Amino acid sequence: MKLRTKLIAGYASILMLTLFLGAFAVVMLARVNQMSTDMAVNWMPSVYYSSDLNAATSDYRLLELQHVLSLSESEMREFEAQLRAKLEYIRAAQAKYEPLISSQTEQDFYNQFKEAWNAYLQENEKVLAVSKLNNTEEAKAMLRGKS
Repeated sequence: MKLRTKLIAGYASILMLTLFLGAFAVVMLARVNQMSTDMAVNWMPSVYYSSDLNAATSDYRLLELQHVLSLSESEMREFEAQLRAKLEYIRAAQAKYEPLISSQTEQDFYNQFKEAWNAYLQENEKVLAVSKLNNTEEAKAMLRGKS
């Protein structure tokens, strides 16, 4: 084999290797771009709304406790209004979160949350009814799950 043929074959090999590495890099960058877009469009909002739901349900529980500890009807009415507003906020957050659920595991966890939340709201109505009667001790026992 002539030197010229060997040089052409060597350069052609390097060129082919460079083309292969370039194509591979482009494919991998496209995957990274897709994953980062998925994180920005789905995962980040999903995490935000789920943590927002967590905080809002905790706030709801605090408002419920403040209602139980209220001594006057005007305070109770104020906390009832705040409870209604917080409940609407929670429902709006749920509506924003639900379309972002991207896996069956996440859906299962959310279904468990919804079931527990709905059961909690039913008990909440009973607690508020007892609280309106100024039966603070019984309402506190209900909040602790002892009634």
